[in-house]
Amino acid sequence: MMFYHPEGKERVIQRAEIIATPMGPERVGLLMEIINRVANDADEEAALRELGWHDHPAKAMQPAGKDMPQVTALNRETDLEAQIKRLTEELAAARAAPKPAPNPDDKYEPQPRLSPTASIGRVAS
Repeated sequence: MMFYHPEGKERVIQRAEIIATPMGPERVGLLMEIINRVANDADEEAALRELGWHDHPAKAMQPAGKDMPQVTALNRETDLEAQIKRLTEELAAARAAPKPAPNPDDKYEPQPRLSPTASIGRVAS
């Protein structure tokens, strides 16, 4: 599992290039990343957590004074896939279940049709 610096410190992975613009020199292309470490086993994970390392980059941004973006659960996709599978199975079972017999009291009785000649001479409203 990857952990991120307790204070949200960053390192430069690509230096900025200074280009001349009509508005004056500008720095472009600067790439930074939050310092991170990988825990290879449960002992390393426990040690990093004890030292204050964060398990999500958004949590490391807050101590650095940056706005913390919304955090999504790591297992959210798996949870949603399981929910979709469960609901799909429930829908298939509901479609396969025998339908109840129609209630005779709820029977729809259509109005009698008028013959084509009966509408002659009627004024449409």
